[in-house]
Amino acid sequence: MTGLGQALRRIPMYVVVAAALGLLALWSLLGATLRTIPQYNGDLLASLLVSVVATLTANTVVSAVLRAPLRFSSALTTGLLIYFIMWPTATVDDLTSVALAAVIAVVGKFLLVPFGRRLVNPAAFGALAVVVLGLGTPSWWVATSWMLWAVLILGLVVLWRAGSWDAALACFLVYLVLNIQWLMSTNSTSLLSTMRTALVSYPMVFLCLFMVTEPLSGAPARWQRVVVGAVTGLIASRPINVTVGDSGFTLGPEFALVAGNLVAAVLAFVAAAVDGRATGAGGKLTVTNVERLAPSLVEVEFFSKRARKYLPGQALELTVPGGGGTRGNRRVLSLVGTDPQKLRVIYRLPAKASQFKLRLAAAQPGFKVRSEGIRGDFSLGNGNEPVVLVARGVGITPFLSQIEAVVRSEGTRDVVLIHVVSSPGDEVLTSRLAARLGSENLVSTGVKLIQVDPEASLVIPELLRICPDVQQRRALVSGSPGFVARAKSALQDAGVAKVKTDSFAGY
Repeated sequence: MTGLGQALRRIPMYVVVAAALGLLALWSLLGATLRTIPQYNGDLLASLLVSVVATLTANTVVSAVLRAPLRFSSALTTGLLIYFIMWPTATVDDLTSVALAAVIAVVGKFLLVPFGRRLVNPAAFGALAVVVLGLGTPSWWVATSWMLWAVLILGLVVLWRAGSWDAALACFLVYLVLNIQWLMSTNSTSLLSTMRTALVSYPMVFLCLFMVTEPLSGAPARWQRVVVGAVTGLIASRPINVTVGDSGFTLGPEFALVAGNLVAAVLAFVAAAVDGRATGAGGKLTVTNVERLAPSLVEVEFFSKRARKYLPGQALELTVPGGGGTRGNRRVLSLVGTDPQKLRVIYRLPAKASQFKLRLAAAQPGFKVRSEGIRGDFSLGNGNEPVVLVARGVGITPFLSQIEAVVRSEGTRDVVLIHVVSSPGDEVLTSRLAARLGSENLVSTGVKLIQVDPEASLVIPELLRICPDVQQRRALVSGSPGFVARAKSALQDAGVAKVKTDSFAGY
């Protein structure tokens, strides 16, 4: 992975999205100056100012009333999305509808969270609300030839950072095919001309790259994200006209996104009922213990008043008060235990640590933090298929809960864990696991723990020496993005057919 890619990985997801949207806003102002888009600079500036100020103000007020964390980057992102969705003019009526959409979006973000799960995309919900109430009409004016390439380039950066290509791709393909079919049925134009119209004049690229990829209102499992993306693309592919008495309104992509969010919520709650997968699990947590496992490793235990069921391998998204700084106060950390009320995380504390990590490491028992949800589908699966788990450094954390779950189930599972020790003290992670569960229990369950020297490279001969039957196993890989890429390539070259990797966007 390039230095640029590694640097981008260290930036919180909300900051990446807000920065990309900010650059798009500047690009739109340049387009207005050069007269490559029909809007005027005065209209764009007025709409941008109102959408951002209204969102940030509402976010500050609602956060204070509900005593919730103040999330600047998230609120800024919502305001910028509203800017690109609502029609930008400097008239009082249009600016009022922009402000109302922004305020409704913020209120919905805080209140529409059943069981700690964000129900809908805030910006789409705000835009849909003003349509249904007859207070405004979203135009999605971002769909222009001038904006398209900037949306595509910056959107791909967001997509790469988010890792939500499955939902975005499903939405894009369904949207594109059905939109082209609809356009060709109403206009006698060539396929190439129709495709250009679909890509330039309809907001499918912006919708798929910047909005469908939002994870908090998305589905937990990959196949579910594909379904949700396809449903969103299906509904967005053509406008829906609704007549109410003597008046009516048109539902556009904002309705499609909200409908897709509701489908995702249903799938998430069904998954929770079937296999115990967390559906959201937001709410307050109390720090009960902080322990230095090694010079650069910290374990934090939280108590939750209500049980937060999750699958081993899932991760907890935390907001830590006072843990902001340039990288924000929100992180995603893998859960390392199996207790639904005593949640534990382990993370690396480097010499130049973020304020988030420093604040959490210094927390005293009783300190309150907020869970934004439990996410991910990085699990062993329910079958008895032999697996090899490959991790480097603190990347072992999702495997700790998985192995603990296997041992505590009192069943058997053929599991080989290969842990590459990357820093002094990392060996405590496997030794502590063995001490916690009992070495004899690990052996009787079928779990084998192998530590690998950091200088050892996971090339094919080394893999075959460590795990001679690696070709007959399904592999799971966790660690830094660079390590994950190298290990995945080595496993595939060694003949492993199925390799699943752990990737959390860090929203």
